[in-house]
Order: sequence, then structure tokens, then C-alpha cells
Amino acid sequence: MNIPCFVGRRCEMRVIAKTLAQGRNLVVTGKYGSGRTRLLRQAARTVCCRRPFFFTDFSRPPAAVCSQLLKQLQPTREAAAKPVRRSHRVARRMLLEVELVYDRPPVIVLDNVETVTPQRLAFLQELVFADRFRLVAIAESFLSAEDLFALRAALGAGALLKLQNLKHSQAVECFRRFAAEHALDWDEARILQLAAASGGYPLRITETLKSACETGNAVD
Repeated sequence: MNIPCFVGRRCEMRVIAKTLAQGRNLVVTGKYGSGRTRLLRQAARTVCCRRPFFFTDFSRPPAAVCSQLLKQLQPTREAAAKPVRRSHRVARRMLLEVELVYDRPPVIVLDNVETVTPQRLAFLQELVFADRFRLVAIAESFLSAEDLFALRAALGAGALLKLQNLKHSQAVECFRRFAAEHALDWDEARILQLAAASGGYPLRITETLKSACETGNAVD
């Protein structure tokens, strides 16, 4: 069974699309399990589908981030080349000079922004100055207000989008769709009960639906 259907977040999706269309960068925050990365992947498939998205784990060293992005931007060339460990300076220069064949600037999604160091901020500022990409940073909830401010400043006064829990009606819609798609024996009262128990927290919704997949119709 596929888990779970994507519901809600229409307003957030519009914010992402509008921000990128304006040529601005974006910081997405929210507590663990709020669906930040999933939101960006859904945006890449729908509202921003004409603009390529490339995801990278920003908790890794900058040199590894650059290499990971180069593999996505030039998959054929990177696959043909011999594996080599590049310094951050070399990998960064290659990323800034890589040939782009897209009508619009690609979007680089920097996932798992756990720390903000001078080196990372300098790297972001170089990407912004080059103006070849649009950047979306997914910041961890424990990032301090000071670091969050520095991150947004490095992104050129990047816009801020903070994810909250889903509305009750959206949680109900998720459980209702899932029950229909997988022929689960949940009546409306059961669906309303599960939605209320989830509190609209995406991670709790996912865990409940996973439990439904593993145990059948029964969810305690």
C-alpha cells in the first residue's frame, strides 16, 4: 500500500510557486515530521513542474553537497568520469560553472540545514551572487533565531515559510481518501476519530496509516 495521499498545503504550495517566480529564495521551517521535504517534492511535481528541482543533504560537508549536485546536474558526465574526491574549492567552482540547459533557473533544495557556519554561509552567498539557481533551505526546528536570520540573509533576504499542522478538515480528507483507496472498513465516525487523534500532525498521520497497512483495518 502507498502511504499516504498528499492533501492540504494549497496555500503553502502557492507561496513556494510565487516566491520562486519572483526570483527569490526561500527558507522552509517547521517541527520534525511536519512534511517539509515532502511539500517541496510535491511542489516540484505540480505547481513548479516546469522548473527542475535538485535535492541535496545540506548536513553533509559543502564539498560533498557540491559533488552530489553535480551528479544530478550532469548525470551522464559524472557517471563516465572516474570517482575522485574533490576539494570544496574545486567542487564549488565546478558547480558555479556547470552548463545549464534549462529554460528557468533550477531549484536547489538544501535539506537538513542543521548548522549555520561561516563556510556554509559563504557557499550560499556565492550561489546567490552567481544567480544561476533558486535556493530553498529546509531548516531544522532547533536552529536558533540568530542562525535562522543569518541563513535568510545569506539567501538574499530569503522568504520564510513555517509549516504548521494540517487543519482538521485536511486530516479528515487524508484518512477518508486512504480508506477509500485501500478499501478499509472505516466508517465516518472512525475516520473523524482518527483525524482528531492525529491532531493534524503529518508524522502521526503517517504512522497511523502505516499501522493500518501492517495490521489491516484495525488501528488502536
